[in-house]
Amino acid sequence: HYFLNLETGRRIHSYNWTELPISKSVIDKIHQIALSEKQPRYDNGNIIFDYTNNINIDEVESDIDNHIEDDTTINDIGYEILLPDTENNDDISIIKFVTVGSTQMSVDDDLVVVNAGEFSLSTNTDLTLGSASQIQMSASAATGSGGSGLSIAVGSTTVTAGTVYAMSSFGSWITVANTSANAIRLLAVATGTSSNSGMLTHGVFRKASHGYQLGSPLYLSSTSGTFTTTVPTATNSYARVLGYAISSDDIYFCPDNTWVKNN
Repeated sequence: HYFLNLETGRRIHSYNWTELPISKSVIDKIHQIALSEKQPRYDNGNIIFDYTNNINIDEVESDIDNHIEDDTTINDIGYEILLPDTENNDDISIIKFVTVGSTQMSVDDDLVVVNAGEFSLSTNTDLTLGSASQIQMSASAATGSGGSGLSIAVGSTTVTAGTVYAMSSFGSWITVANTSANAIRLLAVATGTSSNSGMLTHGVFRKASHGYQLGSPLYLSSTSGTFTTTVPTATNSYARVLGYAISSDDIYFCPDNTWVKNN
């Protein structure tokens, strides 16, 4: 359990304690601490307790209490609370989950926003899409980002972001040209400087001012690790579509599962 040290104003932790009546000296000390922290006051002299964004705690808790459904349950973990539709003429417009002063997740009627650096599902957890549901990738990858889409973290090969690699039979990644037999292997675009940072196998990545015509197919080039809009025709080369330019700075990477070998 945690306690407030009235002498230092700091939080302390202990497994043992003795309950004592709250004396006037304790009350006065609490008021003194509150005043030293320049806490606001009611006109009648009572201290107001606020959240960091100046929202009164009593008002918020009262508002939540007024909207908690009758079937609220308490279990060994904590509270299970059902809140009403956030735009159904009530006072709750959005629900936010905040840790260390930063909003990690917010829930609104038709939108759930996760701001955390990682959203992780535990082992054997399924993510099910309902009817008419979609997973949308951003059509624009931010500068310096790892792209948007599906990636795998395999091996620890040193790689160059934006370059096309093939997975070798040893599990490492090697740059590949259309004249190599590796052109038919699993291909991916590097998103960082190491393959364990994630190799993009399907999605959007940034290649600033690439100069490719929008919407036209991109093929594996005769220069290792690069794209070309020219269909490979050289003897023993492989013609395999790798993706499409969707903006002047972004490429949609989606390697075809089929290819043509030129004889």
